[in-house]
Amino acid sequence: MIIIAEDTAPIVVIPDRASFVFHEKSVSPSDGEPFEVKHYQKLAITITGTSTSRKISFVGLTNDDQEIELGGTQLSDYRIATGTEGINEAWEFSIFPFKKVFFKLDEVTDGDVTVYGEVST
Repeated sequence: MIIIAEDTAPIVVIPDRASFVFHEKSVSPSDGEPFEVKHYQKLAITITGTSTSRKISFVGLTNDDQEIELGGTQLSDYRIATGTEGINEAWEFSIFPFKKVFFKLDEVTDGDVTVYGEVST
């Protein structure tokens, strides 16, 4: 984003980015690692692994610790969902209203699941 005012030079705002691992080769159901949102606004994740089947729920945690389904956009076909049973997928989320986000691995069969994320402002 470039911000220009009449009496100043253009200001270029470079987004702050960070990487996070929610699940690394998880072989059994778990909530994985929660990510503390802080000042971040956007999250993109990839879901990979060797499992023959899996079920993942997308969850946001409010400031009063209430779990709310987190809607995301699947980047290959732009469908919106609050979970997936797919593998080798990429998803994008708006996370700024939440205190934390996490990805519940509800089911996994015959293999592992990795959920890797990139956040930005």
